[in-house]
Amino acid sequence: MTESVSIMTPSPYPLWKQCLDLCMMPLMVAMQWTVKESLQRTHFWNNHKLSSSEVVLLQEKLMVSHPGDREAGMSRKFGLPVFHMPAWGGWKHYVVLEPSAYNHHWYVGWKTSSHTAGVSLIPLKGPVKMLVGGEQTSWFALNAVGDQIAIQAIGGGQLGAGGKFAKLPLR
Repeated sequence: MTESVSIMTPSPYPLWKQCLDLCMMPLMVAMQWTVKESLQRTHFWNNHKLSSSEVVLLQEKLMVSHPGDREAGMSRKFGLPVFHMPAWGGWKHYVVLEPSAYNHHWYVGWKTSSHTAGVSLIPLKGPVKMLVGGEQTSWFALNAVGDQIAIQAIGGGQLGAGGKFAKLPLR
């Protein structure tokens, strides 16, 4: 068994950020063109960009990797991020992830082949949907104290198609 190393220590998600998320809901409904599925919560205030010293601590064997979606739309339009906006040509496919044998609050993170890495600061309990972009991406999980824990893919789908994963959180 490998020794656990804290990648980062997530702090409680503050009320002011929760209020910003609520204010964004009508806009996110319009961007996703659906109310039948959970809304994306990927905003700059609820993500932490990992430093290079944090990234090197990640263990690949505890991650789930995806080669990328060749059909993924653009990630920016007119200088604005649109990857989470299918109505504007953003990404449509997702993977469903959950920690292996872990039933407490956790945080999902990602590392791309272009060396972008981050963690959603919104605590999760159970599975989560993550959009699949055009490049290889590895997802990882952190527990409440920031230690990396094993993660597994349990499914996938397409935004707007409904199905058994429609109401899972989308980060």
